[in-house]
Amino acid sequence: MNIDLDRSSGLLRNIFKPTWFILAIFIYSATITMSNLVLIKPQVKRFKLLEAKKNEMDSVLDDIQLRDIDKTISSLEEQINYYTNEQKIFKNKIIDRQNISQVLGELTRLVSKSGLNLNYIDPLPPSSKIGRNYQKLPITIRLSGSYKDFIRFLNTLSTAKYWLLIDNYDISNTKTLEENNYTVNIYTIVK
Repeated sequence: MNIDLDRSSGLLRNIFKPTWFILAIFIYSATITMSNLVLIKPQVKRFKLLEAKKNEMDSVLDDIQLRDIDKTISSLEEQINYYTNEQKIFKNKIIDRQNISQVLGELTRLVSKSGLNLNYIDPLPPSSKIGRNYQKLPITIRLSGSYKDFIRFLNTLSTAKYWLLIDNYDISNTKTLEENNYTVNIYTIVK
């Protein structure tokens, strides 16, 4: 019995010898290393891949947002240019009250161009205000001619150098079927 006790105590002594202890540490480290290689390293690779994809998607999103901002700015600039141009056109067609003869000359030219006969033209005093700086100046004209020429005249009003806007008109028959009398109330805008 004594021999068995010595063997078991020798085995316990051998377990705690430095060689065995170093061997146990080595096996433990190898196990941890292998688990890192087998379990953790693929996860790290996947994480890096997903992080690269995320960065790529972020740059695409930033690029899209920048393009959207650029489109919006371009659209707003186009609208500003359009309205600025429309404002210039509006102001260029307005005439000073002292230069009403130019509007009457333009109106006479448009009547002649359309093929109608001008019977009389009567500018009236300014009526209502438009905004703070402008007024409506009514002009009554009486014309005679064919209906086709009258339609041509109405169409040519939009090509005038000044504002010649139709307020109302009246058509009356004459003795001939080809000719009518037209009374047109037009107004222009003056400063």
